[in-house]
Amino acid sequence: MTLPSNDAPMDMMRQLEALRAELAEVRRQQTERTTTHRWPARIGMLAGPLLVMASWAWSAENQTTTSPDIERRVTVLESLVRRGSAGTTQMTAPFEVIGPDGKIILRVGNDPVEAAVSIWSEPGVGGRTRIRSHNGMSMGGLGTKSQGDGVVGQAFVADSEGNVRAWMTGLDGGAILVARKGDFKDVAGMTNGEGGTPQVIVQKGNSSVTITESNEGGYISMSNSKGKPGTFLRTGSISVFNKEGSEAAEMTADDGWGRVQVLNKGGKVVAKMDSERTIGTGTFYVMNPAGKPMAGLLATETGALISVGNEAGDAIITMSSLEGPGKLNVMNSVGKTLVQMTGGGKAGGGVAVANAEGMPLAEMAISEDGRGLFQVNKNQRAIAVLTQAVDRPGGVVQISNFSGATVSSLTVNDTGGYLQLANNSGLPSVEATTLPDGRGTVRAGPLYKCVSVRTPLFSGGILDCIVGSTK
Repeated sequence: MTLPSNDAPMDMMRQLEALRAELAEVRRQQTERTTTHRWPARIGMLAGPLLVMASWAWSAENQTTTSPDIERRVTVLESLVRRGSAGTTQMTAPFEVIGPDGKIILRVGNDPVEAAVSIWSEPGVGGRTRIRSHNGMSMGGLGTKSQGDGVVGQAFVADSEGNVRAWMTGLDGGAILVARKGDFKDVAGMTNGEGGTPQVIVQKGNSSVTITESNEGGYISMSNSKGKPGTFLRTGSISVFNKEGSEAAEMTADDGWGRVQVLNKGGKVVAKMDSERTIGTGTFYVMNPAGKPMAGLLATETGALISVGNEAGDAIITMSSLEGPGKLNVMNSVGKTLVQMTGGGKAGGGVAVANAEGMPLAEMAISEDGRGLFQVNKNQRAIAVLTQAVDRPGGVVQISNFSGATVSSLTVNDTGGYLQLANNSGLPSVEATTLPDGRGTVRAGPLYKCVSVRTPLFSGGILDCIVGSTK
């Protein structure tokens, strides 16, 4: 005797196979008995007709009472369980599995019932499975759903209140979602977007985070609580938006260059930092609300440039080292340089002041031989110079005419101050100085004839000289 196991379908299959073997044995015995009784009847038909009839009656009675009963039991079992392909066990629905308390644990049929697990099918859709809790609440399920000409699979998991918290489907290319509430407003999951693009989504109310791909590569999108764009991260690019959903900042990098931009509410760029890949420079600009540059910084391999602009975006102050020595320029509204300061030149630093047309009128500089220099210009010619004398230990002031000829000089000599006047051609005509004995003297040219004993420095006519007296 075979003891029952925990596998009821397998026990039924074993019972069915045993009945089939028993039925085969009965039929074999019946065949042998029929043959045995028929052989004597043929030999002694005339001598024992009554015996043959009795034998047939006994055989028919034995077949009626034994074989049909087994066959009926085999038919009943075959309607419930059978051997399928590859050695599988098949059962005919509907059937139910009952627990010790009499409640349905598993129900397989054509309609859902109040069971812990229900398995059924819907015409034109496919199989369905639903799992319930002890209080009858749906906790999960598997099934199919029509889509176009075919069907797709679906699965869900619910909480103790029956709210769907996790959902997996093959609709629209497939999706896996996990929700905090049953309305799927707060959700995280993976889906296939337009064109089958894979996506990872995290959503809370109207705000969301989406991770997907674009033509350039990876893509991350974040929206604010109003559903407006908040931040975009793409391959080599980041965009940040304000609360109205307008772009407020952008950072881009590609193939050795980068760019950062800040925009106002009107979409105008108000700040920009750039690394130009074509010329290998770095730039930084600050713009006004109209998008005009107000301040800028440019850096290259040879130097840097800082500029400050006016309302129209024209540079009015620049500080540069692009040409070697440092340079500061102050311009007027039409771009003419009014003040220029340079440093690090061949001789030294310099400051130049120009008129409204950009023509330099005054300069303070270092001459090539290292002397300090103040200069007033007219038509790009020096008309007044204040500097250090070359051949004398002191300063010198020179006044020139518009032709560039020096017509007046004030300097020093060994005895004191020295004044020299010249004609329009620059030839000296008057000199004034102090004699060694302390007396002043004036000498007129062009002959400078002074023969007075009291003026030993002069020779020639006395009419060309004036000498001061001490008595």
